Amino acid sequence: MSRHDDRRSTLVSIGVAALVIVLTGCAAGEDAPRSPFQADFDQAMTTTTEFQRSVLEDYEITDAEYSEARNRFKACVEDEGYTLLLEADGTRMEGIQDGQEAAADAVFTRCQDENLGFVEPFYYELRENPQNEDRTVLLVDCLQRADVLDESVDADDVLADPGIVPAEDPRVTECDADPKNAFPE
Repeated sequence: MSRHDDRRSTLVSIGVAALVIVLTGCAAGEDAPRSPFQADFDQAMTTTTEFQRSVLEDYEITDAEYSEARNRFKACVEDEGYTLLLEADGTRMEGIQDGQEAAADAVFTRCQDENLGFVEPFYYELRENPQNEDRTVLLVDCLQRADVLDESVDADDVLADPGIVPAEDPRVTECDADPKNAFPE
């Protein structure tokens, strides 16, 4: 074997090794979760509408996508003859006649499920808890910082006996709304 053949053989070996590394890296990248919420998104996409699947398929929810989902929700309700007010602190339906509350509730629920069902909770969760940390652990940590729960209480204790959290305490509401940022240390 000539020196030229040895060099070619070495280059081919290096090339094959590089290709194996690249292919293995790509395969590993495909198996690695694209988002801490990937499993949740994948599950949601099996049971939701085509519109919501299109929003969830990239494992992100942009402000524009969320706005479109809210607008679709509003249009769905209004197509049924009601007025829907989308406000910062929630939604309100108007135009409900006496005795039609159950029908209006059914329209509201259907339209919400079709357009916002998974989009809205994921939209907020992606912003408030981007690493998809256990919310019970976050809540307990916050309640301990707020001196609502003793340091000896953990998430398992709260799950086993939710009554140990005094629901009427306003600090609980504050921690529930933003467990990572309420009552900083």
